Amino acid sequence: MLVNGVTVIEAVEWRDEALDGGSQAQVFRLSDDRFAVVKFPENGQGEKVLANEFLSCQLAETLNLPVNRAVMVSIDERLLRTPRQNNKIPPAFSAGIRCGMIRFANAEKVHDATLINAQCSNAPELHALVVYEELVKRGDGRQLLWYPAEGGKRFAAFDYGFAFGGQPIWDATTVVAMGAPTLPASDPFAGGNYVDGSKLESFINQLRTLNADGIQRA
Repeated sequence: MLVNGVTVIEAVEWRDEALDGGSQAQVFRLSDDRFAVVKFPENGQGEKVLANEFLSCQLAETLNLPVNRAVMVSIDERLLRTPRQNNKIPPAFSAGIRCGMIRFANAEKVHDATLINAQCSNAPELHALVVYEELVKRGDGRQLLWYPAEGGKRFAAFDYGFAFGGQPIWDATTVVAMGAPTLPASDPFAGGNYVDGSKLESFINQLRTLNADGIQRA
């Protein structure tokens, strides 16, 4: 369904607590049988962590970067009653339209960039990702996962709750004070500095074509 021009997908089943993160996210099955990690505005990190996540991932998707896809999810109160009674979700979490991230099937966390470089078909996209994380001022450590795809593996980044300055609390003044983003110095595969800008050039040129209309469409 559309709400104010935004597609909203209905959740049909609560499945589990998400295992990681400080926002106490919950996993739901959606009406299209995909699974989404959903964050609630009553989480301990505040409402803006949802905006950070949704805006960062929507813009990344516009730029064809490997991230979880951001969606808006409608949560019915009836889905929350049983897990709430079983102390699986915080009692303050409420029904409504919430921010969700589509889960990749059979995904696992990966911490070693050399494994990504050796085994993931989309490994070169990590160079674009490190530029992007400078652009959105991601303040916590990069979080990556990999998942089976097309007979091999692909990687993706997730959890952008700490974008726009490193804390999920920001306003127009603090965003302006962050200053212009800079290019990353460290090559995640080589373990040292980039020798030149050749590995970053393609994505930088893509950013040059991004305008206000493209950002608004995201």
